[in-house]
Amino acid sequence: MDVKGYPGNIEEIAGRPFEFCYTRGKERRHSNVKKIPTIYLRDEKGNLTGERNPACESAFDGTVFATRKYDGTCVRIKDGVLWKRREVKKGKPDPQAFVLSEEDPNTGKRFGWVMCDRDDPGDAYHWEAFDQHGGWEDGTYELVGPKVQGNPEAFQKHDLVFHGRSMLGKISPSREKLATYFKEHPYEGIVWWACENGKEWPVAKIKAKDLGIERTPLA
Repeated sequence: MDVKGYPGNIEEIAGRPFEFCYTRGKERRHSNVKKIPTIYLRDEKGNLTGERNPACESAFDGTVFATRKYDGTCVRIKDGVLWKRREVKKGKPDPQAFVLSEEDPNTGKRFGWVMCDRDDPGDAYHWEAFDQHGGWEDGTYELVGPKVQGNPEAFQKHDLVFHGRSMLGKISPSREKLATYFKEHPYEGIVWWACENGKEWPVAKIKAKDLGIERTPLA
């Protein structure tokens, strides 16, 4: 199947090795794209506890840096090709040319990517944002704008925000300090990144709502 806007056949493109960049520098750390773990564990009801998530220990050692998490929808650009995130529930068939990146062993949900299609009305806002600029860097982005998730980020037009670009500096992972920070800064959340040998990758996240804090709408 050919997709308007891309050379070649979608099945051939989708079948190539699928790697991601979670970095802002020239040297990129590639890995399979997986959901970033929340910095604290949850109880059986899904509520955040005060227990550190063992998968996020590096976020507590003082060597990581924090970035702002935007509330939109995740996309990916690789070699000039635009992909959108897709979740497939257990028992449901995969979309055509679906590229799997992760499967949740508890829920059976599968997470992956499908290429955006210029003939698909559902991809119109993706293309509106993509076409604003040229020379996109490979990596993952957040699609934001007036018609995305109710536009909590108050963007005037659709755009792509490179993950890891909105630096917040050093932010303590203490629950109490995070609660204070979110009360003073109306952000959706924070993502902590590790850095080693010029390469960067996300290690933990938290959202304001995880701490019971209602986000103040941006003007």
